[in-house]
Amino acid sequence: MKLGSSEAAWKTQATKENIQNADGAACRSAAVYNNTKNLWLVVTDTKTTAAKFRADILEKIGLGTLVDGIMLDGSGSSQYKVAEGYYSGSDAMPRKVYQMMALR
Repeated sequence: MKLGSSEAAWKTQATKENIQNADGAACRSAAVYNNTKNLWLVVTDTKTTAAKFRADILEKIGLGTLVDGIMLDGSGSSQYKVAEGYYSGSDAMPRKVYQMMALR
């Protein structure tokens, strides 16, 4: 995600890595970390572009301490379950979860 870089540098890297549906609206997910080794798993339950998702992460998470992160599989694969609620993906039939990241 090149969180310490400019928007132009991020877009160049995203193009090199063949980011899928970058300009399309889709649910997104990412793992980001800061300079004190805190980790956030971020999942949207609304559709957004990759650039907007990245910008929102920079604005809302880590209070300016973020180092970097990776975008994970998104769209229908974006799911979460927390005490406050859950989101089971944007597909009509939610996918089975064969691999996941969990924070406890």
